[in-house]
Amino acid sequence: MDISYLKNTEKFEKSRHIDKVIATKEGYVKEINALEIGEAAMKLGAGRATKEDTIDMTAGIILHKKVGDYVKMGESLCELHTNVDNYEQIVKEIEESFKLTDQKIVVSSIIYEIVE
Repeated sequence: MDISYLKNTEKFEKSRHIDKVIATKEGYVKEINALEIGEAAMKLGAGRATKEDTIDMTAGIILHKKVGDYVKMGESLCELHTNVDNYEQIVKEIEESFKLTDQKIVVSSIIYEIVE
């Protein structure tokens, strides 16, 4: 068993294209449409539209912002990794999946109660 990849993640193969999706306005992240992000990741190669499609293990999306975060114009919303050459439309779809607002977002805790 080769555990050297766990000790040095730089050994993993990288995508040809690594690009950031940049915020074109500022505000608080009100919503990130998970379905749209998932579909975009699939189009980048990280998933399959049909069972015959192959999955590109180097492809994917790394989110840099979450709901409630404040985003300044020019900041990275996420980073995409792909071997697809023409992905400009996918970038637009990802941009549209982030909904920003001027109003501060209060994010409720995901832990409601600790039972002992």
